[in-house]
Amino acid sequence: MTTGTKSSNALTEQVDAYLAFVYLEKGLSLNSVESYQGDLEQFSGFCSGKKRRASWSDVVASDAVSYTHLRA
Repeated sequence: MTTGTKSSNALTEQVDAYLAFVYLEKGLSLNSVESYQGDLEQFSGFCSGKKRRASWSDVVASDAVSYTHLRA
């Protein structure tokens, strides 16, 4: 579901798989999926860039806290 020229990594690949799942299997509307996509792409970009996380298993709770403080 990711479009554009963003580089692919484990985080974005897993986001794409999740978005496909919630759209195809759970029946979420395209509008909801696009909203999720924007949020997850921003968070995964933060995690892979600023925090240098290679996969979701590397992400820790303090990463989410840091991200929410940054966005506030």
